[in-house]
Amino acid sequence: MAVYYMQNTLKRKISTGDVIAAFNVIGWKNPANPANKLQVAGTLGWLDTSDMTDIKTVWAGQNYVEHDLPKAAKPKK
Repeated sequence: MAVYYMQNTLKRKISTGDVIAAFNVIGWKNPANPANKLQVAGTLGWLDTSDMTDIKTVWAGQNYVEHDLPKAAKPKK
């Protein structure tokens, strides 16, 4: 999700450090080996990690974020 946001909203290259920074800002727990976790996401077909200084969300990853992730809860009235 962090890579998708930075790629589509900020329109910039994304590195492992950027993903770690995003996790810290959001308050998510960082994985023990972030570069490896990103590469695993690449092997699963969600990210293009062929250049770790320019990580990209690929079609399957974009589709997952846009259609399969649970939507944010609507505020209660």
